[in-house]
Amino acid sequence: MNENIFDLNGVFPQWKSFLKEEFEKKQKDYVEFLQQSLLFDCEEEITIYPSRNKTFEAFRYFDLDQTKVVILGMDPYINKGQAMGLSFSVPTNVKIPPSLKNIYKCLLASKLIEEVPTEGNLDYWSRQGVLLINRSLTTLVGKPNSHVDLWDEYTKTLVQKLSAMKPLIFMLWGNNARELTDYIDSKSIIYEWSHPSPLAQSHQKFINCPHFMDANKLLIKLGQEPIDWNIYEPTSEVEQEFGVNA
Repeated sequence: MNENIFDLNGVFPQWKSFLKEEFEKKQKDYVEFLQQSLLFDCEEEITIYPSRNKTFEAFRYFDLDQTKVVILGMDPYINKGQAMGLSFSVPTNVKIPPSLKNIYKCLLASKLIEEVPTEGNLDYWSRQGVLLINRSLTTLVGKPNSHVDLWDEYTKTLVQKLSAMKPLIFMLWGNNARELTDYIDSKSIIYEWSHPSPLAQSHQKFINCPHFMDANKLLIKLGQEPIDWNIYEPTSEVEQEFGVNA
């Protein structure tokens, strides 16, 4: 089996150096785990999501020093065509998952968007310095949390080292994300809320989550550009000035 499981092509230089140390430590463990997770039947393998070239997709839109906000999800989507390496995001023209629908409802209620988007691709957020990562960077098709043990230590270390390097805003939604609270340096700001999934059992309705507004207020206070939480990037100065979606 080809042991080049991690595809870091296209990852920004600072991220590549940052990820490389842990990547090399975990490479052998990952390969061994992957071999155990594959079933061979007529030379067909169980599918892993996202695809190998998308595992580190979140680090291909901006470099480490441009990071502003970290949004932590749980697990990549387990159904065909959904997982794209960005937490909560799905490729253009793919049906919007329930969790992302609730995120949109929250943004609408917060008056940060004017209408609910018809697409689920969040790469515009990524291009603004929002790191969209999951606790587990891969999963087996149809089997949620199947790679949790594999990635647990990796993502804990990643968050710990990242928060120690610079103050960041962390949005932790749900119990899985909250497990990382103790690994985040005190210089960073932590926002906690229930998970946006409709299945989440909590008194905290996600539509009332103030994180997007709070993050922008803090960024402005720090002298940084706030995040445009629309998913469509403005295509002209006029549109950008008046907040009109492309």
